[in-house]
Amino acid sequence: MEIFFKILGLIGTHLIKGIFISVLVIILARKFFKKIDFNSAISIIKWILIFYAILNLASFVILVFSINSYSFWKQATGPYNFAYWLMLLGSFSPLFLFFKKLNRNIYFILLVAILTNIGWLFESFIIHIISFHRDYSGNVNGLALLLPFNHELVAITEGFFLGCLAIIIGNLPFLRRRKNRR
Repeated sequence: MEIFFKILGLIGTHLIKGIFISVLVIILARKFFKKIDFNSAISIIKWILIFYAILNLASFVILVFSINSYSFWKQATGPYNFAYWLMLLGSFSPLFLFFKKLNRNIYFILLVAILTNIGWLFESFIIHIISFHRDYSGNVNGLALLLPFNHELVAITEGFFLGCLAIIIGNLPFLRRRKNRR
């Protein structure tokens, strides 16, 4: 059980945390490079999100029906229950990609990727706001507070490389979707 949650944490940290950057890379590359096929890259990102949502669903079932479910119900009904349920909805939102009309829209995929990352985006926003208020940076001008922190830069970089890797893998000759010629 512990290994399952560690694997889920590793996937969440290294693949999912910057996946909305990957979708943005694909959207921007689609605007500039018209001759490259991006459907396979989008499909790779969709299936990563869906796989993560299925793992989250399994962990949710384990948490709800485990012996230690008290902490789950305490968070779900506590003073910040709106944020907890929003993050829970965000972690299950990739399951909407099973609907064909929704999974063809790249902007809906971007929305799902942002909803999946809503927890750490809120956390980063709160940390930056608190840093402005309390000025823990030690910087007199406050310029360092406007820049992303190291963990945010790592997530952005991983998302950028995942988007580029999805485009490259999606355009390999043996993975390209064949068009019906008549």
